[in-house]
Amino acid sequence: VAVVLLTGAGLLFRSFVRLIQVDPGFTKENVLALQVFLTRAYDRPEKMIGFYDQSLEKIRSLPGIETAAVIATPPFINLDLDAPFNVVGRPAPPQGSEPTAFYAQVSSEYLNALDIPLKQGRFFTQFDTSKAPLVVVVNETMARRYFPNEDPIGKRLVVMFDDAETREIVGVIGDVLHNGLHAERRPEMFVPHQQSASSYMTFLVRTTTEPSSQIAAVKRAIREVNANQTFARTATMEELVADSLKERRFNLFLLGLFAAIALLLATIGIYGSISYSTRQRTNEIGVRIALGAQSRDVLRLIVGQGIGLTLIGVVIGLGAAFLLTRAIKSFLFGVSPTDPLTFLVISVLLVLTALIASLIPARRATKVDPLVALRSE
Repeated sequence: VAVVLLTGAGLLFRSFVRLIQVDPGFTKENVLALQVFLTRAYDRPEKMIGFYDQSLEKIRSLPGIETAAVIATPPFINLDLDAPFNVVGRPAPPQGSEPTAFYAQVSSEYLNALDIPLKQGRFFTQFDTSKAPLVVVVNETMARRYFPNEDPIGKRLVVMFDDAETREIVGVIGDVLHNGLHAERRPEMFVPHQQSASSYMTFLVRTTTEPSSQIAAVKRAIREVNANQTFARTATMEELVADSLKERRFNLFLLGLFAAIALLLATIGIYGSISYSTRQRTNEIGVRIALGAQSRDVLRLIVGQGIGLTLIGVVIGLGAAFLLTRAIKSFLFGVSPTDPLTFLVISVLLVLTALIASLIPARRATKVDPLVALRSE
C-alpha cells in the first residue's frame, strides 16, 4: 500500500514541478487584472470604446503605473471564445467545418502590459479604429499551422464573429497559454477593440510597485469615467496563475498525506515485526555469538530478514502501482503513469526505510550476552 501511494504522490509531485516550470508566454509579475461588464447604458460600440479608452488614459496617468490595456478574454480567467475563419484565396471548406481560432479584442498596449513578444510585423496602434482598414494579429501556432512555408503578413482572413469580416494579418505574436499551464498551444487571433467593441473586458495594469496596492487607485480612476461601474473579479496575474493550480495542489497534498501515513505505518510495522522476531530469537543469537559470530554477522542476519520482507512487499506494490497509477493519468502533466524514475526512487526509499527500521533491533541483538541467553534456555 505504501508503494502504491508513494508512487502516485511521486508522479503527481513530478507532474506539478513540470507544470510550474511551463512558460505561460507572458510575464505575470506586477500585473493587475480587473474584469468589468458594462451596463445597458453602453448600448452602442462608440460608447463602449469611449469608456475603455478614457479609463485607460486615466489609469496610465496614475503614479506607479507602467502601462495598461484591455482584453475581452484574458489568460487564466476562463472566458474562452473561438471564431471560425477562412483564408482568402483558398478553397472554402463546407459550411460548419471551417477552422476555428481563439478570438479576443485587445487594445494597443496589450503586448506591453503582459510583456508578450512581437515575432513579426506590427501590433495595433491608436490608428486602428473603426474607420481604418480591418486588421488582425495571429500567434505563432496559427502562423505555422495555416501558413507553414509562407509569410503570413499581408494575408487576409474572413473572420466569422458577429458578421463575416475580411481582415488583413499585420503581425505575429508569441503564444500565450490562455486556458492554463497544462493547455496545448493553439491558433489565436486578436483584433483591435476599437474595431470590434465588447461589453465585457478585463483591464490589465502593469505596475512598478506591488500590484495589489494599486487596486483602490485603479478602481477610482475607472469610476471617474463611470461612477456606477462594478468589477466582476479583481486579482493579480500571479494569483490567477496560482488559482489555476489549486486543484492539482490539493490532489498532491491529499495523496502525499496518505502516502506519508502509509510510509510511517510501514516503518512502524517493519520495526515491530523485526523487533518481535529478534526477541523470539534471543537464545539463537546467543548461541551464534557463543560459537564465534561477530556483530556484523548478527547485523546481517537481522537486517537481511527486514530487507527480504520489504523486497517482497516492494515487488508486489510495484505491480499494483503499475496498474493503479493509470487511474491518475488525467492529473499528470509531462510524466508517464509508468515513469521508471519515480518507480525506482520509491523502491529505493522503501528499502532505505526498511534498513533504518531494521537496524535498531539488529543493533540491540548484537549486544545480547550469550551466557544470559543460554542460562534463560
